[in-house]
Amino acid sequence: YWYLGPLKTRAAHLFSTLKEWPQRHEASILFLGPTERPPEEEPNVLSGRPPLHVRLYRRLVQYWSPPVVEVPVEVAPEPWEEAQLSAVELSISTQNLQPDLMRPLDSMSVCIEPDTISKSDFISLGVEKTQNPQLCPKDVQVLQVSRCNVQLPEV
Repeated sequence: YWYLGPLKTRAAHLFSTLKEWPQRHEASILFLGPTERPPEEEPNVLSGRPPLHVRLYRRLVQYWSPPVVEVPVEVAPEPWEEAQLSAVELSISTQNLQPDLMRPLDSMSVCIEPDTISKSDFISLGVEKTQNPQLCPKDVQVLQVSRCNVQLPEV
C-alpha cells in the first residue's frame, strides 16, 4: 500500500471494495437541530485602557466589596434526537470553508450515503471526494445539525 504514492487516496476506496460488499456500517447518531446564530456584538469605540485613577478605584471597590453569591440556574435538558443508520460512508462537514454571515442558523452537514450504492459508484465518488471533501452525492440523506454524537457498536 505504501508504494502507491499519490494513488493512496484512490487505492483506499478501491481496496475497501475488495472486502465484503456492501459494507454496512451500523451506527447511532444523537444530534441537535440547527441553532440560531448569536447576535453580532458591535465593537466599542473606546478600545484604549481607562485612566490609572479609574483602574485603581475599580480594583479597590472589587477588593472591598463582599463576594457576590451566584444563584444556580437550572438548565433544561436539550432535546437530543436519535437516528439509527446503516451506511456505506458517513461524513460530517462544517460550513467554515465558505462562511455565510447572513445565514440565520449555525449548523454542520451530516451526509449519510445509503448502503445501496454500487462498487463503481463508490470508487468514483471516493475519487471526487479527494478533490472536494464537501461533496455530497444526490441520493443521500443530509442532516443539518448544530451538535452531534456518533456512537459505533463495539466489535
